[in-house]
Parts: sequence; structure tokens; C-alpha cells
Amino acid sequence: MIIINKDALRTQATPCHFTEVSHAATNLTVKNSLPSIADHALLIPYRNRSYHLERFVEEMGPYLRRNFPNDSFSLWIIEQADDQLFNRGWLANVGIVQIGLAQPHGKCIIFHDVDLLPERDGVPYNQCNLPSQLSSEMEHFNWRVPYPHSFGGVVTMHMDQWREVNGFSNDYVGWGGEDDDLYERVRTNGLLQGNKSVSRPPKGSGRFKATSQSLVHHPSGIKGKDEYAHSTALLDKMKKGSDRWKTDGLSDLHYTIVQHEVKTGLSGFASVHRIMCIP
Repeated sequence: MIIINKDALRTQATPCHFTEVSHAATNLTVKNSLPSIADHALLIPYRNRSYHLERFVEEMGPYLRRNFPNDSFSLWIIEQADDQLFNRGWLANVGIVQIGLAQPHGKCIIFHDVDLLPERDGVPYNQCNLPSQLSSEMEHFNWRVPYPHSFGGVVTMHMDQWREVNGFSNDYVGWGGEDDDLYERVRTNGLLQGNKSVSRPPKGSGRFKATSQSLVHHPSGIKGKDEYAHSTALLDKMKKGSDRWKTDGLSDLHYTIVQHEVKTGLSGFASVHRIMCIP
């Protein structure tokens, strides 16, 4: 049985709501022992990318252990268990809620694309005083960000900041839009560096390589015309100062967990959670 403490996750807007209460339909598998509480959590939105996930787990555990011997990290793989258009923001929100329930006193939640890996030591995974784009120098963008207001790839915030901005939007489906919407949420809440720019690591400390940029995982036809128009309209509203972010995100999140597997002692992570979920 999964017990949900609904008071554990509240935003400045309204409390979260879950459909994750059908225990008979929920398969919770806990292997080895109960997970230890970690200082920080890495959160991966996921579906059908086993090669990238294996590489990520193999490399990231040792990287974090080597760079942060006094910090502990959990890994949360939030998997969309249907065949609808991928909803990256919704998956992120599911992860934020689940991490908040499991690690109520945790610090940084790092939202991480599964196909990005640090190219060298020194990425500040344990720092989240301000919302920051850790992937500030990406190999496939010629060691830059694609545009000044970019806020995707690898992004970290303190758990309280994720709640303050009400997480991601749940309404962007297919590829693109949710990162720019998140930037607008951070800007609107006065969480930019000096209220002007995205916080990023010093030069040389945000270098990330892409494990693959194949068309299999970055297709060009990822939205239909209707979905594209919908996403564009949502983002235009945010850029014009809409307060829709207060009611679209953690505050109106609904999901059902199909399976939750927990492993400990894997590749240096305090615990590894793999959650399959549907709306």
C-alpha cells in the first residue's frame, strides 16, 4: 500500500490532487531494503530509451560519488506507460510530488534529460540556491546554450522553488514548449539571477555531452498542427504575463502509478526508483 500525505506537497496556489489511491491496481515492488533518505534527487522523464538509461546509471552514480562524497543522491525514473504523445512536464511533476513524499527534507531536485552526461568533473549538482540551468555548455550546441533564455536539458531547483513556481505545465504534449514555459514561471516569480538572467555554472563547469542525437529519439514530426498551435498559444500567454501557471502544474496534477520499483545499492545512488504512470 502506498500512503499519501497530501499535506506534504503544497504550492502557493492550491494543494495537489492525486488519483494514485487505487492500491489494488498499484504494483509496488521493493527490492533489497527500504531506500535511505537522500540529500538530493535526480529526476528523469522517460519512455523507450533503454540504451541511454543504462549509460546514464553506469556513469552518473560514480560521477556523483567522486565529486560529492559528502552528499547523497537518489535517482527517479518517471516513465510514461501509455502510447500517447510524450508529456515531459507532466512526468516531471509526478516525480516532484513523489520525491517530496519520500524525501520531505531534501534539497535539490535536478531535472535531467536521459541523453545528457557531464563531460568533465565540476558540475555543481549539489547547489540550488537559485533555479539554475546546469547544462550551460552543450556539445550538440557547439558548447553553448541554444538561446539566452534556454532553460532545458539539466535544470536544478530547491524543492521549495519547484513548489513556488508550481512545477512544470501539464499541458504541453509532444516535443518542446515546456522548458520555455518553465523559464517564464521562474521569471514571473523573481527567481532569475539578479532578476535578469538564467543562473548557470561558471564557464567550464556546465559541459555536457549527448550520448545520442539520432532521429530515433529526436524526431522532427513530434507534434501535429493542432498540438503545435496549442503549445504556441500557451507559451504566448505566459510571455505576456498570464497567471495560468498558478493553476496548471503541481496544483492540478492527476496520475495513477502502474508500477513502482525501488532498488538500493545500485551504482552509488542512495536509491533508484522507477515509476510507471498514466494520467
